[in-house]
Amino acid sequence: MRHTLVPAWRLETHAVLASTNDRAIAAAEAGEPPGLAVLAHRQTSGRGRRGRTWHSLEGNLHLSVLLGGDRAFEGGTLALLAGVAMHDAVRDLVPPAVSLRLKYPNDLLADGAKLGGVLIEQGGPPRPRAWLVVGFGLNLATHPEHAGYRTVSLAALGARTPTVQRMAEAVLAALTRWLGVALTDGPATVRTAWMARSFAPGAELSVATDRGVVFGFYRGLDASGALLLDVEGRVRPVVHGDVMVRG
Repeated sequence: MRHTLVPAWRLETHAVLASTNDRAIAAAEAGEPPGLAVLAHRQTSGRGRRGRTWHSLEGNLHLSVLLGGDRAFEGGTLALLAGVAMHDAVRDLVPPAVSLRLKYPNDLLADGAKLGGVLIEQGGPPRPRAWLVVGFGLNLATHPEHAGYRTVSLAALGARTPTVQRMAEAVLAALTRWLGVALTDGPATVRTAWMARSFAPGAELSVATDRGVVFGFYRGLDASGALLLDVEGRVRPVVHGDVMVRG
C-alpha cells in the first residue's frame, strides 16, 4: 500500500530545459502539489552542489522531483535516501565486478569514478518545509571530463544502458519504495541502508572544508546523518565539505 505522503508521480518530459530543478521549483512556487517529476533530455544550465556546473549531455538522465515537507526527511535523511534510491535503480544494470558505492553526501561512484549525483533544494517556511526538490543526474551514455575527479558512464562500464525514460522510471520506483520506508520505519533504517552501500568503516578519507583539508578514517554516520571522521583518534561529525576517498 502506498503511504499517504508518498505521491503518485506525474512525469513531464522535455527535449531541452535550462534546469529540471528550476522547472520543479517554479512549479512548486506556483502551487503545484507534490508528485511532479520533471525529465529533460538536455539541460543548458544544469548545476550541482554549491552552484557548480553539472554537464548535461544528451543521452544521460536529468530528473527532478517535487516533494512536500515532512519530519521524516529532516537531518539530512532525504539526501541519504535519494542516494540509496539511485544506487538501487542502477545496481542490476552494472556488471557484478564493478564496485558501486555511495560517497557522502550525494555521489554515486563506480569503481571510484563518479557515475551520478543528487542535488536537493528547499523553499518555504522551515517547519514544515513548503517544498523539497530532489534532482538526479546519472551518466548513462556518455560522461564529461572533469579536472578534479574521474567520471564514468554506464556505457563505459559495459553495463546495460537503458533509455532515459526507462532510467527515470526505475529511479522513481526506487524513490517511491524508500520514501515509504522512511515514513514507516524512520530515518535510522535509511542511514543503515546508506552505510551498507557506502565504504567500509576505516576507509581513508579527505574532506575539503572552508578551513582547509582534513584527513581521517570513515566511521559511519551519526544519528543526525552526519559523516563520522576519525581524526587522530578523535571522532568528529562532518556535515559540509567535499569528501574524497584516498587510495
